[in-house]
Amino acid sequence: MTSTLVDTYDENVRNEFALQYESAEPRPWVTNVGRMLDSDKPTEKYFTYDVPPTIYEYGGNEVTEDFGSQTWELTNQQFASGINYNWLDVARQRNSEIEIQAQAAVNAYNGYWEKQVTDLILAGTTSTGSDGVAFYATTHTIGAGNTISNLLTYDISGAPVADHGTVTNPSIGEMVYAIFAGVNGFEAMLTQNGSPVHVNPSRYQVLAPSTFSAALIGAINGQLIGRGDTNALMVSQADFVGQTLPQLTSDADAFYMFRMDDAQKAIILQDEISPDMQTTRILADGKFRIPVLASRTVGFANWLSSVKITLI
Repeated sequence: MTSTLVDTYDENVRNEFALQYESAEPRPWVTNVGRMLDSDKPTEKYFTYDVPPTIYEYGGNEVTEDFGSQTWELTNQQFASGINYNWLDVARQRNSEIEIQAQAAVNAYNGYWEKQVTDLILAGTTSTGSDGVAFYATTHTIGAGNTISNLLTYDISGAPVADHGTVTNPSIGEMVYAIFAGVNGFEAMLTQNGSPVHVNPSRYQVLAPSTFSAALIGAINGQLIGRGDTNALMVSQADFVGQTLPQLTSDADAFYMFRMDDAQKAIILQDEISPDMQTTRILADGKFRIPVLASRTVGFANWLSSVKITLI
């Protein structure tokens, strides 16, 4: 084999990977619940205020609200993957194989965001958030002590529907009213002065276990629920996007809602650098591997932008 041919093929693989990675995005639900932030160092420090900006009619005196702030740090973790090719591809200059291998590596890196985010969400009732309590908790405070909960329950037996399911497999109608319970949870969040934290929220991402699939699809897309009753979500003033995930089945009686249109989202997706392509390794039998390293992490940010609803 000629080193020039291998070098050219290797360079093409690297260029194709870089090109595809630059234009690739994680699945939409990931960026609906989290904001992607570039990082230029291993650890980044963040801060947030616990009272969002509000608007009021000005009468000559400025209205002030007490507020607190929290700071926290996110440290990147390093992840490794690789791109494989063999001498046969090099000799035949199979550009289609270049594209396939590069795309496979890009898909692996983007797909891993899903694992990181779902692992984080599942730990939300035990992992300490920026305000010193669990991210999903009943004891969050704003300003001088207004208590807010983003950890909710909904009793499906009280849903005004004809058909009932179970807490791990609710009916469409129960799912509709459980989602409304989540919306009510957002609307119940008030500042110290009694102003709504969320002003005209209009877009929500709903994440649920796979066992909720039929109920969630029917609740978000169906015109009717149960035995001919109108689906109230269809006439609400908000849009709902649903996603069921097998990773959430370990918390099988709960689902999560996130404000998609909030300026400061619930989760940070921190990407330190574009994947670093290492020196190509020559393996046995004419095989080659380009190791690829990336540094990234995820972390909770704004607890006001998400609620967890457990069915009971």
